Amino acid sequence: MLSLAEIKTDINKLEQITEQVAIHITQQKQNTYQFVTVLTTIMMLATTLIVGGNYLVQHTLVLKPLRALRDAFDKLVNTGEMVAINSDANSEFGEIARSFDQLLTMQKQEAEQKSEQMVVVSDALNSLIEQTEEIAQATDETGNKVSETQAVLANLSHINNRLNELAKDVEQNAQDTSKAMVIGREGLTKC
Repeated sequence: MLSLAEIKTDINKLEQITEQVAIHITQQKQNTYQFVTVLTTIMMLATTLIVGGNYLVQHTLVLKPLRALRDAFDKLVNTGEMVAINSDANSEFGEIARSFDQLLTMQKQEAEQKSEQMVVVSDALNSLIEQTEEIAQATDETGNKVSETQAVLANLSHINNRLNELAKDVEQNAQDTSKAMVIGREGLTKC
């Protein structure tokens, strides 16, 4: 059996070992806590860098081209202004921007063709207006000539009627003179 002194010695040794284990565990906790803190800080910094880099990439490669396309569409729809995007990017957004620019180019060409066609139509209409005015003027002149001719014909008809009356009077006078001469000759032959 163990004596009381040996038990006390063993208990002291156990207390020293327990204190050393407690100190060691405390140091391990602090080391672990510091390690976790450093690791968490590194992870937060890495996450911040990744999120920031992702934002910059999205902003540069996605948001900025989309906003440029939106603004160009907005100007086209609201003001009719055709603003090209001019993107040289080798991405889907670059392809969309180039397609949009091609669409604008086609729209501008169609607008120029329509403008040229409107000039041709306008010139043709102006020519028709001039020709119509010339025809109207010629019609007015013809109407005036017809009116003048009708007045001359009416005057000639009146003169013709007067001449017919005069001719009848001359004929009547001639017949009266002829009868008077016949009567006058008969009267001379009787005398």
